[in-house]
Amino acid sequence: MLRRFLLRAFCCAVLALPAACSTIGGGGPQALEDASPLDADPHALVVALTKPAALPVEDGDLALSLSWAVPGRDAQEERAGLQVARRLGAAPGRDTVELVLAPDDAERMSALLSEIRADKQKGIEGKGAFSVSFTARCVDGGFDLADMVVDVALTLQPGEPAIPLLKNSKFGALLAARGIERLPDCGRGA
Repeated sequence: MLRRFLLRAFCCAVLALPAACSTIGGGGPQALEDASPLDADPHALVVALTKPAALPVEDGDLALSLSWAVPGRDAQEERAGLQVARRLGAAPGRDTVELVLAPDDAERMSALLSEIRADKQKGIEGKGAFSVSFTARCVDGGFDLADMVVDVALTLQPGEPAIPLLKNSKFGALLAARGIERLPDCGRGA
C-alpha cells in the first residue's frame, strides 16, 4: 500500500472558554507516522479519550479533520464532529470515551480518501494532514485537573492496535501552555 501520504497527525485540545478559544497539543508520534491514513476505514475508525471523570465529553466535543493539498489545485478538507459510541470505566476517577464518525461524515471522509488514493496511483504528489481536536468547556464540580492526565488513541481499522496520540499528558500543562489556569465549573453556567 502506498505510504508516501504525508501524515501530520496530532491531537490538539481546543478549550472553549467564555472569553477565548485556544489550541493546545503536540506533534504526531512515530507509530502514527508509520501508519497510513490511506488504509483507514472511516466507518470503523475509533478515537478513544481517557480522561478525568469530572471532564465531560459529549457528541461533537472531538472532531476529526482530513486534508489534501496538491500544487496547482484547491486544497481539500473534510472536518467532522465525532459521536460518543461508548463510555468505559478506567482507573478510579477516570473514564474512557470512545468516539466514531456519523455514517454521513464517514462517507465524506471515505470519498476524500478515495480521491487521495487515486492521485497517489497516478503518481500525483501532495501533502495530507490528519488531526483530532478536543473541545473542553468546563469541569464537573469545579475540580482542579492540573495534575490529572489525558490519553488519546486512534484505531484506523478494526482489529488493529490503537495508536497513541497523547499519553499521560498533564491537563494542567496543556492549559498552562495557553495561559489558562483552569476550566470553569460546569454547575456555574460555563
